[in-house]
Amino acid sequence: MALTGTLDQYILSSETSGAGLLSFTGSGTSLVAGSTDEGTSGLFSFGFTFNFNETNYTQIDVSSNGYAQFSTITNDYINNLTDVDSRILLAPWWDDLRTNFGITYETQGTTPNQICIIKYSVYSYYTSGSPLFFQIVLYEATNNIEFRYSETCVTNQPSVASIGAKVNTTAGASGNMRNFLGS
Repeated sequence: MALTGTLDQYILSSETSGAGLLSFTGSGTSLVAGSTDEGTSGLFSFGFTFNFNETNYTQIDVSSNGYAQFSTITNDYINNLTDVDSRILLAPWWDDLRTNFGITYETQGTTPNQICIIKYSVYSYYTSGSPLFFQIVLYEATNNIEFRYSETCVTNQPSVASIGAKVNTTAGASGNMRNFLGS
């Protein structure tokens, strides 16, 4: 049985043992092509039911600007977790980005232990900087969410990126958010 919880029950943890990106078993499915600015995948089914903030989801939309949400994205490169109206989103590295090799995903495993890995290959700060590689990982059995980062993310610390999650609130309200940057 999968666990459920509200946003304030999610915690930030850091580990170095076993850290880094998870490997795909195949080549993955392309969501956003390489060299894309302001691109989105459109809602896609990731293959299982995932409970976030006590709501079940089976689809997600990803943005080339380093965030994803469980509804259709109106792409936004202005990264402010406290002012994103009523959106429910996950932000592993929300900034004005463009894709390098693109964004791909793969669902692995069998029910009830599937995981969905969404892999970003992007350039930081629109056209400059080193490529960044990071992932959003959703776990079917536990409803855990992981943000995973390659070594280039560690050595290219964000100056203005938002890293965290936000749940639905009344439009215009600052809402319930968890900003993990600097925690």
